[in-house]
Formats: sequence, C-alpha cells, structure tokens
Amino acid sequence: LEGSKGVEAVLDELIRVMHQMMAQVKLPVLAAGIAAPGRVDARRGSVVHYAHIPGFDNVPLAEKIGAEVQAPVFVNNNIRTMALAERWFGEGRACQDLICLGVRIGVNAAVVIDGHLATGHGGLGGEIRGWNCPVFDAATVFPSS
Repeated sequence: LEGSKGVEAVLDELIRVMHQMMAQVKLPVLAAGIAAPGRVDARRGSVVHYAHIPGFDNVPLAEKIGAEVQAPVFVNNNIRTMALAERWFGEGRACQDLICLGVRIGVNAAVVIDGHLATGHGGLGGEIRGWNCPVFDAATVFPSS
C-alpha cells in the first residue's frame, strides 16, 4: 500500500484488491477481516489513528469496505490479529497463553490469555505506543517530502 499518498489512496487500493480477490474466487463473501496498523477500535471497526498514513484518523474501515463487499467486515490491530493467527494456526497452537511482539517502526504487543485475546480496559491491552525502534530509520521509509 502506498501510505504516503494518504488514506483515500489506501482505501482505494484495499477496495481494488478485495474486488480482485472476489472475482478470482467466484464465491459469495460471507465476511471479511482486516488487520490494520495503529490504534484500532475493534468494536466500531475503525482505525482511530495511524501516524504513518496521512489522514488515517477515525476511519470507519469496516463500514467502507463492507459497503463494497456487501458483507460484514471485522477490523482489529495487525499485531493482535497476528497473535490470534499464531495461536490458531502457528507455533502457538499448543499454548493457552502467549505474547506476540511486533517490532517495526515502533513496538506493539498482543496478549493471549487462556486462549483468548486480552483486550484490556478500553481495548488498550498490550499497547506500547510511542516507543521508537532504535535500529529502524523511519526517515528512509517515510521521507518528509
């Protein structure tokens, strides 16, 4: 995704890819899931804030994509989604409790307790926002121009 072009470009690309996938499968879409970066309100299906895509604030992702695919869309944070995938399909299948760390531009975590995602108060379980990764040079990936 070309995040530097802003939220509308990202949404257009997501919608284009969803339509391509639907055309290839030729089956009805019963539901879709999106793993989104940044602060996500999973109950509302929206991205609250993602600093590295201009305008990615309070974006009703489930509503916008759902209108295109004509099916329910579920949105959660990408690291939380990765933790659940690891728990259900990966090396974490035998674990009831696990922590998944995402170290990229910053650091984020997801916590699974008794086989379930721990979302915490206000959906902030595992949030470690604001910690920059010291070995990652964000200026080379996200130039200011």
